[in-house]
Amino acid sequence: MKPSSALFLFLLFLSFSVILPILGSGCGTKSGCSANKDCQKWEVCDIPVKKCVLAPGFCDTVAKCNDTLQECNIVSHTCDYKADRCRMEGDCERWQVCQKTTNLCRPKSGFCDSDDQCTAGFEVCSPQRHTCAPMPGRCRENSDCASWELCDVQTLTCYPLNGRCSIDVDCAKHELCNTTSQYCVARPGFCNGDYDCASWEVCDRSLNRCTAAPTRCNTVSDCYEWQSCDMATNNCVPKRGYCEMNTQCSKYEYCDGSAHLCRPQRGYCNTNLDCSAWQYCDISSNLCTKMPGYCITDSDCNVNEECDLTAGSLNIYRCILK
Repeated sequence: MKPSSALFLFLLFLSFSVILPILGSGCGTKSGCSANKDCQKWEVCDIPVKKCVLAPGFCDTVAKCNDTLQECNIVSHTCDYKADRCRMEGDCERWQVCQKTTNLCRPKSGFCDSDDQCTAGFEVCSPQRHTCAPMPGRCRENSDCASWELCDVQTLTCYPLNGRCSIDVDCAKHELCNTTSQYCVARPGFCNGDYDCASWEVCDRSLNRCTAAPTRCNTVSDCYEWQSCDMATNNCVPKRGYCEMNTQCSKYEYCDGSAHLCRPQRGYCNTNLDCSAWQYCDISSNLCTKMPGYCITDSDCNVNEECDLTAGSLNIYRCILK
């Protein structure tokens, strides 16, 4: 015998050794047994032939049920009544009765299994409760509506609670309906509160529009005349040469809150006009300095002179002979 022929016969034998036990096992899932415990729950062991076979009262095909109203449950291997088929009440669901003339399970009074058994145009049959209930949007009481709705008992329709919605027309003109949360929300560019606006804005409820908060700005018109709008930060800031606090002035100046201008502190100056008539402005130190030939005390004069401090005198702040 050629080697290839021997290999072919060996493989053929191996195939039959695997297939034959399966075919010979009949209804059972195991090829052999010595007791019932070796078989499935729906089988018993045929000890003489050591094979698992179908147990009495169980099935593996529709034919084994021998009943036109039943079919074989392939999971439990029991003969169960087909859907809505029966011979007695216990064969039906709790909300059904067995109609003996047709062997059909039919809804009990007050129950349903199709919309046709409910009020047309108003009710549908609930597949969970098997009772007629108002269709979505229709109602007899509040519990028939969604959690965000109430029932109008005059029109038997559900309507949204204040601020809630199902479509845009349920909301104010400046709002849209968020159909996920069922809340009316401000349209882009509009607002119902400050949180609908940027961090530097507040909601003007008379307009339902976001406007700049105090000291903040969108444009220069949102600021005072002495201010400009810093668009990078949306802050109103002093124009060049203006101030709103002392720290925005030089060390020798203060911020004049009425004019929002930096003014020299007493004794300091930017020009001669900031000093007294007997002083000039020393630009190097920004100090008002006594002009030569002028005095403010007698010690500024010679021993035979005195400082004329008489108001209205032509020689005021000048040294005169005693």
